[in-house]
Amino acid sequence: NASMKDGLDNDITTAGGQVVGRLQLTSNYTDPRRATDLTSLVTNPDLRPLGLTLPTTGDAGDAAGALLAWVLVGNGTASDLTQVITGLSAGAYLTVDKSPHPARAIVVVGNGALPAGDVGGKMLLALVNQLQAAGAFVVVAGDAAAATKGGLVALVRGDDAARNAVCTVDNADTAMGQVSTIIALAEAVAGQSAQSSHYGTGAGAKALFPDPLPVTGPTAEPTAPPTGAPTASPSASSSAATPPTAATAGPTGG
Repeated sequence: NASMKDGLDNDITTAGGQVVGRLQLTSNYTDPRRATDLTSLVTNPDLRPLGLTLPTTGDAGDAAGALLAWVLVGNGTASDLTQVITGLSAGAYLTVDKSPHPARAIVVVGNGALPAGDVGGKMLLALVNQLQAAGAFVVVAGDAAAATKGGLVALVRGDDAARNAVCTVDNADTAMGQVSTIIALAEAVAGQSAQSSHYGTGAGAKALFPDPLPVTGPTAEPTAPPTGAPTASPSASSSAATPPTAATAGPTGG
């Protein structure tokens, strides 16, 4: 997972983007035995930013995902982002690889297969959906195993809402897949993504590789990817980016 995230960060930078943060979700975040504690933390008025209305589903993944998404995309104030990340870090629900700044272009990295119906996988899918609902441009990147069973890529591709709104790449542990991830992120920001924006070789992929973004003139350079920020995994990791900067996020997965 670390080498994949480093490779994505390098490709974002090479393409003219900037990684503006990187977070790593811990196993505590996705542990159903910690769900009540996590819910208590994210619904605490001392942590919850003013103006944020949390989902009323009673689901820890929905509530925590909504809170993280709200601050990562830049809603609220700068102090809200710091307060939320500090609170979740103090509770051992995430670690900070690089302190994040708000960004709407976000790569969520999640490797490996999870058992079908795994609660942790559902919590990660909830985070992805909450990021998208908050206005983020999201690419979920993983390896081939992540496109099987309860892996995060498979969950996104199998979810009606996420499948049509979030891009996925199932070979992001390869150089080709990492380039695909960056192009998919740029596509999303440019408004060119469609439900066919699922790349790789696994079940649900629509193409091996995205078409390059068009240039605007004979001497123009390809459109730069958005900037990115944090990374997340079950552990998952996530990065977010802002054009031309980016970040990564992901569950902890290696």
